[in-house]
Amino acid sequence: MQENVRLAVAGQKSAAERRDWTLHNLELVEMTQARDKMMTNGPRATIGGVLPVGLDRPRDRLAAAQNMSYVQARAAVIGFLYARRAA
Repeated sequence: MQENVRLAVAGQKSAAERRDWTLHNLELVEMTQARDKMMTNGPRATIGGVLPVGLDRPRDRLAAAQNMSYVQARAAVIGFLYARRAA
């Protein structure tokens, strides 16, 4: 508890706020996360790219589908995934 208070005063994020999730559903990532972290392939995978999700909260799936920045970001992630698969 005291650590969370100190972090809040210092303007830092607590461990719960910094938590990254491994998700395999692209739509779920874009509706729930602040950024997409895209991984490279293989047992020694690393972060291959980070793409911010530029949607205001609360996020609406119907509005996002018509948002051009969302559509372009989604296309970039899909392009990254397919380019890695082909390599």
